[in-house]
This record gives sequence, C-alpha cells and structure tokens, in this order.
Amino acid sequence: MNANVEPLATFESLEDPDYFYNYVTQLLDTNLPLGHNVLINSKQEIWVTVLLGLSQFMVFPPASGALSWKVFARKVEMVEKWMELIERASTRIVGLYTATGNLAEEVLTKLLGLSCAFWVWDDHEDHEDVTYSPLYMKDKALRVMLVVVHAIGDSVTLTTAAPTDRRLWQTLRMFLVDCLDAVRDFASRAALNPSSIKLFNDAPSVGARFRCIKFF
Repeated sequence: MNANVEPLATFESLEDPDYFYNYVTQLLDTNLPLGHNVLINSKQEIWVTVLLGLSQFMVFPPASGALSWKVFARKVEMVEKWMELIERASTRIVGLYTATGNLAEEVLTKLLGLSCAFWVWDDHEDHEDVTYSPLYMKDKALRVMLVVVHAIGDSVTLTTAAPTDRRLWQTLRMFLVDCLDAVRDFASRAALNPSSIKLFNDAPSVGARFRCIKFF
C-alpha cells in the first residue's frame, strides 16, 4: 500500500459520509487507479484491516414512506464508492481473501444485505433525477458479489488441506446457499414484507455466529 495513504482513518471520522467518500477516493486514486492493472502482492494484512474497517459502515436505511431516496444521496455515493473499492481490490490484490481475518464473510454479508435493501427501494418509489438509482445500486452490488466470489474461488484449490482454504470454501458454499434461501424467501411472497435472514449461522469453523441482518 502506498505510504501516502493512512492505514485506516478513525472510526469517528468515517461515520461522516463526506470524509468516508474522500478517504476511499484517495485510497483508490493512490493505490488502485483505473487503467493501471498491476497486481499487488504485498501488505495484504493492511488491506484487510482497512477494508474491514470501512465495511462496518455499509448498512443502508430501509425504505420508508416518510423519507425519499434523494435524502440519502450522499450515503448512496458513499456505498457506491465502497463497492468500487471492493471490486478493484478483489481483482488486483493477490491473496486478499486468504490473509488473516474474516474479510470474505464480512464483504459478502454486507453486499447481500445492500442488494436486498436496494431491491426494496427500487420498488418503493419513482427515482428520477438521481445520480445513482436503487436499480443501479442493486445491480452493482450483485456484480461486485460475483467478483468477490470469483476472487475467493481463484484463491483456493479443491485438493489443498490448508485451514485457510477450507475456511474459504465453507464461506463460499454457505454464501451461495444463503443466496438461494433469500431468492426462495422473496419468491414465496406475494408482497414484500419485513424479513430477516441469518447468514453463516451453521459454521462454527468460520467464526462467531453472524448477527441477524434485517434487510427491510
């Protein structure tokens, strides 16, 4: 990682959407610029720390009759910038998801939650004259999820017995099962109602039980 970028901003600062957006923009421009596709083979632990710190802020407000999508314009930009960072980091940082930490679980959990939230927002109201619509954000979340899943698959082999590889395969399998469960849950409803989905709840080897995530 370029020495000009601090390893991680303070959590208090990152709670501010403007600071978060500017921090991630600097991180991208300095370390993962567009058109410069050289792979990064070092300092994966620092990247994991940074990405885990940023990911904890990726919770989007549920659709509400009292509030408009436009009210959350800066929050939307903040989330979009985070997804851009995850996409570039997943394709350019070698061994990102095999480094110490639960980054794969955290990122996939947040992306699945965001995609469901944006799905509901897209059905909630008309969205004209906005930079990023709920449909655009939902599609991007799904695309980045596929990028992350692909990166995890590239990080491990079926024949290895390494503990890290076993953990990643378990993560990948359970994430795909949870996606199928989410689709079945939505498809079985005539109308979208409040619902909760528990991720990775049967995987003691992956880590602590994930909290129940309320999508809408």
